[in-house]
Amino acid sequence: MARKVAVITGGNSGIGYGIAQRLLDDPPYPHFTIVLACRNLQRADEARASLLAAHAAELLERDDDQATTKPDVDVQVLQLDTSRPASVLAAARDIRRRFATLDYLFCNAGILPASSIAYLRAAYYIFSAPHYFITSSVALNQVRGQLTPEGLGLVFATNAFGHYLLIRTLEPYLFNRPADHGSEGDGTRIIWTSSNTSAHIGSTGAFRPDDYQHIEGPNPYESSKMIGDTVSMYLNQRYADKPVWSFITEPGTVASNIYAEIGNWLLSLIIVLVNYAVSGRQRLFSD
Repeated sequence: MARKVAVITGGNSGIGYGIAQRLLDDPPYPHFTIVLACRNLQRADEARASLLAAHAAELLERDDDQATTKPDVDVQVLQLDTSRPASVLAAARDIRRRFATLDYLFCNAGILPASSIAYLRAAYYIFSAPHYFITSSVALNQVRGQLTPEGLGLVFATNAFGHYLLIRTLEPYLFNRPADHGSEGDGTRIIWTSSNTSAHIGSTGAFRPDDYQHIEGPNPYESSKMIGDTVSMYLNQRYADKPVWSFITEPGTVASNIYAEIGNWLLSLIIVLVNYAVSGRQRLFSD
């Protein structure tokens, strides 16, 4: 059976690392390659080593039959900064050169440019709408006006445009799969790590056609996720007769380092406590 390949952008930490860990521990195919596509190669190498060490330890805990029949899975790294078009184009060339096919592309890399905590807003929503508090970025003030050296909105480029550019650049490669790589119906799955914060845009006005990169607005993260959702739907129309499918996923409320830059332990503690409170209340009413 031909080797399948999954590329995960932002695979060295957070949700991307979790995706890689799941694929390594429970691969969908017997011959499988996981590629951590990251801006920083040193961190990618460290993540790769950590994944392999954890996987080796996990194998030791399995019974003998499972350990002796383990699939042929390897983990590789690829340099990719989705905020820089030149890096995206170089990564596309590298993918075409190194792999016969691309079976899964996890569009996961993303940033939330938190600058500080909106304490009054956070306090209001903790008590009035705790579920909204833990499933949105309402407690955070976001940096405005961040640009890449090319003049693109930094959050727009990192979260949405860089992935779109990568996909469009790879189109000829994705459309022309080798005949010996899979049966009819096989193709490329594009999986976007979205966020339910994009659903909050209707009330906050985060997406603005006159500032679609949301350079001047207060909610660049939410806007970028809305764009990603829209692009995914557009790609399915564009690729209606091609072996490429695009999916939007919502990981739920997870512990990640997406707003680690503000380094506030109190906010992290509050989120954990409110999350447990909301989850407990939901279980109470569902029983």
